Amino acid sequence: MQCIAGIDVSKNTFDELVLVGGKEKHRQFPNKKEGWVQFWTILQSLGADEIYVCMEATGLLWEDLAEFFYHKGVTVFVVNARRIKGFAMSEDKRTKTDKVDAGVIARFCRAHLSELNPWAPPASHTRHLQSLTRQQASLVEDRARQRVRLQSALLCVEVSESIKLYIEFLDKSIEKIDRSIEALIRTNSVLKEKEALARSIKGVGPITARVVLAECRLFNELSHRRQVSAFAGLDVTEFQSGTSIRSRPRLSKRGNARIRQVLYMAAMTAKRYNPVFKTFYERLVANGKTKMQALGACMRKLLELIFTVVTTGREFDSAYTSQPSKAVKVVAA
Repeated sequence: MQCIAGIDVSKNTFDELVLVGGKEKHRQFPNKKEGWVQFWTILQSLGADEIYVCMEATGLLWEDLAEFFYHKGVTVFVVNARRIKGFAMSEDKRTKTDKVDAGVIARFCRAHLSELNPWAPPASHTRHLQSLTRQQASLVEDRARQRVRLQSALLCVEVSESIKLYIEFLDKSIEKIDRSIEALIRTNSVLKEKEALARSIKGVGPITARVVLAECRLFNELSHRRQVSAFAGLDVTEFQSGTSIRSRPRLSKRGNARIRQVLYMAAMTAKRYNPVFKTFYERLVANGKTKMQALGACMRKLLELIFTVVTTGREFDSAYTSQPSKAVKVVAA
């Protein structure tokens, strides 16, 4: 007998709806260890042969709960919220509550059980790198905003001085985070090796390498280049209907925006200084692609090459990729 639990997580509580034996049962528990244990005790009492827990990948509130059940030996699925929303629309749901959402998640899991990939927590060093790189990006963005504010001629002296002090604080915080990232990579052989492989591609600097590795969790959960492109939202989407509606193909952007952000700047550098990407970019433009389309293709190619060198353990070789027959092998690995 299968037991499928859909969980909708919020800050203080989590709602669950269990599908077992053709019946549905909804409960709500506090979102802390005591509540997790209560729910786990109930699941065990059902006597199911297989227990599946499914939740949305929104925010960070789901992570502790997912890890708790993972270490209990439960099969955990963490699903993109867009898929859950689409499934709710297919059920014509017009009411949105925590109870309704938990039911939608449970039924989605039951309908797609055979195609879902079980979730596993990342290694501690991967999670550490991800936390540091995200904090680094947040501080850098905040500093950029404050620098823009400082340019205003309408600021009074007190506010201007306050902003300058805040920028100094952000500078020191960014430097501290940078040192922490450097120390983590220097002392961890896995991260050190994979960063070196990613940076063997001309145009991929330390920030790009570290963000891609952190957000893709060292590619341990991604097995194919198409999965990697889709994960970053760099897959191509097209809309066509009949003979009158035919939109221009474009990037879906339904994926990790942090990866796209660093790859944009990396692709700008690669198309200028990396002969492989310079040729690739110019050929696309000559064939009628817009500059933005060509740049998007460079971003996707760059990510796929990072995936390839990291997963194969072979550094990037421009001489190897310059041969058409072998270039396909490198990208598709």
